[in-house]
Parts: sequence; structure tokens; C-alpha cells
Amino acid sequence: MQIKNLLLLLLMFCFISSLSAQKKKKKKKESNIEIIEFGEDGELDDNSTPLSGYVIKTSPTSYLFGSQFVEIEKYATDYLSIQAGLGLTFKPLAGELYANILDELDEDGGDDCDSEIWGQGDICDDYNDFSIRTYKPGFLISGSARLFFDDDSMDGGYFAMKLRYSTAKYQVQDIIQNAGSLERLEGTFVPESVKRFDIIGHYGYQTLYSKLTAEYFLGIGARIRNESRQDIGRNEFGLIQGQIRKFKKTGLRIEGGIRIGFQL
Repeated sequence: MQIKNLLLLLLMFCFISSLSAQKKKKKKKESNIEIIEFGEDGELDDNSTPLSGYVIKTSPTSYLFGSQFVEIEKYATDYLSIQAGLGLTFKPLAGELYANILDELDEDGGDDCDSEIWGQGDICDDYNDFSIRTYKPGFLISGSARLFFDDDSMDGGYFAMKLRYSTAKYQVQDIIQNAGSLERLEGTFVPESVKRFDIIGHYGYQTLYSKLTAEYFLGIGARIRNESRQDIGRNEFGLIQGQIRKFKKTGLRIEGGIRIGFQL
């Protein structure tokens, strides 16, 4: 619960900071003097063209938690941009810390003791136990529409609705079937997979420099997971067996991050 409380405090801090920044920006705009130049034929010569290129960005820290990606943002209007991303998923470098965070947020793991295959004979499966489980590369793809609060061409505070699909793939040690106690086969593995679909609302702030960009955000939404997992239990004779179990879960998703990039 401490992690959830910390994330909520960060969300409130970023919201207040962004509002303050927007107020200062508006005051600054009101004090500026606009100079209009006319051409020879008396028509308005407006040299201030909106941003019409692309911004390419990535997260400098996401690899610690098991993914790395590239996102491309495209200007649509003064208030709207479209963003798409593509990347890979793999073993988190954060290790045990990452597993603890997943347990706190009920994400992609934890003990599962409610198998419909074994009923009362079910043996709890720990899907965060990576002493018997290894990662294989997966992929992710995302898309979002980003609504900016001021007409500053992708610069400033925004709200985004993001859709993301990703896969996580594993190999877990198989067991000796019909044994009296649980025994693992070190050289034999069973594939597991998790397919994840996220619907997230992001609140953030992006700053455009001459070539570089910087951004931070916090988000909350839902994650739908379709899992294919090893499921261990005792049969009617009390012997241990393992099967592949498929099930679906939906849970709360809380996330935050930073992005750095450059303009094309």
C-alpha cells in the first residue's frame, strides 16, 4: 500500500506543478508585444508556422522494468497530436524489486491458488518465482491521442488516452508427473505467456526545445490479461500433476514515467 500512496502523492504534485506552470505561461503571453509585418501587396506575412513534423522519443528508465520502445508523435492541430509506439519486452533488470512492485499492485503475478482444474487439490503457483522460470523476448505496440490544454503545438500540459498491447513470454521448469511430492526437471521446460491490453489515461507535461524534447506523466487505468500458465495440483489419488491453465484477469493499472527525444 505504501507504493500506491506514493504514486498518488506524485500524481497530486505533478498536477499542481503543471497548473502553476500553465498560469505563468499565460501571464507571459499576455505581456508579449506582437509585431505584424505586411508584404508589398498589403497582405499579412505570418512567419509563425505550426509544428508539422515529428517527435521521436523513448524512456531512459523503462529497460529497468522489462521493456524498451520508441514512440513517434505527430502534430495534428494546435490542440491535438497522435502518438504510436513499438518495442520489446524482456527480463526486468530491477529483479526482486520489480517482483515486489508487481505484488503490491497485483500485476502479472503473485500466488494463484484458485485453479478450477484441481479444486481442493490445487497447489498454489507463484508466478513471480524466477528461480524456476526464465524470460523470453516479447513485443509491445501502443497508440494514443493527446489533447493539449493550450494551442502551443505539442508544448505544455496534456491529457492522453492510451491503448497498449504487449506480450510477456516465459519458460518454466516442468515437473515429474504422478509423483508423491513436487519435483522439478531442470532440463525440461514448459512455455508460459501473458497477453496484456492496457487502457490508460495519462496526465503529463511536455516541453519542446529547439531540437530536444522532455516529458513526464502519471497515469491510471485498467489492464486486461490473458494468461497461459503452468498449473500444479493433486489428482484424486493424491499424486502431483501439472497442466496448462488459461485464464483472464482484469486489474488496476497505475504508471508514471519520463520521456526524452528530439524533433525531426
